Amino acid sequence: MVAKENSEVEGRFKEGWIELRGLPFHLWSEVHLKKIMEQWGTVTEIDWRTLKLFDLSKARVKVVMKERSVLPALIEVVDGGTSQFQLQ
Repeated sequence: MVAKENSEVEGRFKEGWIELRGLPFHLWSEVHLKKIMEQWGTVTEIDWRTLKLFDLSKARVKVVMKERSVLPALIEVVDGGTSQFQLQ
């Protein structure tokens, strides 16, 4: 799984909750969510609604950003080289 950034969010986001929209349900696991976000920071918490598939409109993760890392507004996730998904 490879995540590529497309554009950047304005401002300095250091820590907080991020909503991932458009993520296929087979990637809604702790392992996958941490892997997707590791390029930009460390996932410190995953919303229980995400893990229990309670709210299917978005996956919510709490992230501490890496030093000098800029969070993109749009992330492209390539799953095993066969499928690509854009997260907003």
